[in-house]
Amino acid sequence: MSWYDAKPWLASYDEQVRAAGPAQPTTVPESFRRAVDHVPDRAAIAYFDARLTYREVDELSDGVARYLSAHGFARGDRLALVLQNIPQFVVALLGAWKAGGIVVPVNPMYRERELTHVFTDAGVKAVVCSQRGWNACIGETAAATGVGIALTTSELEFQTRDDERVLAKVEREETPGATELLDAAATPGPKPRNPPSPSTTPR
Repeated sequence: MSWYDAKPWLASYDEQVRAAGPAQPTTVPESFRRAVDHVPDRAAIAYFDARLTYREVDELSDGVARYLSAHGFARGDRLALVLQNIPQFVVALLGAWKAGGIVVPVNPMYRERELTHVFTDAGVKAVVCSQRGWNACIGETAAATGVGIALTTSELEFQTRDDERVLAKVEREETPGATELLDAAATPGPKPRNPPSPSTTPR
């Protein structure tokens, strides 16, 4: 028997933790939904002065999942997530996972050359990015690489007040060829089912 098989670290666990036994295999959407069930009105995300609860994030990401599925995004498809550290990153991430997709986080500093490589190499079918990024280069790159689903958003969403130290030069922009993420999040319909993990289920 190896050192690992003996699990010596269990001796340092609290008695209640040891009694609970090993964690059962699960997915992030399933774990998130448990949090929604237990603490739906607790703040899940803080952004400037605003707070989004677990319930709100769950509902928004459900809408994104419904939108993606309605537009042909299926289990195992790749979604490129090209956003800074804003609430929409989490909403899009959960939405893609709930739709059974695989998320490809992409550096927002990338330009045409890097984006073309990532979109092509990963076989990206959908992209979520900022309005500025879409108009600067992501829109043209997505079109050139056959990315069929595009959602855009602004860093100004979910703010209760502007902080000029951070977002002084940010303005809302029109994004031809793309749908606003929050519009997609309003897609009505039944609650998405948690699909099998694309990493463990053959396509």
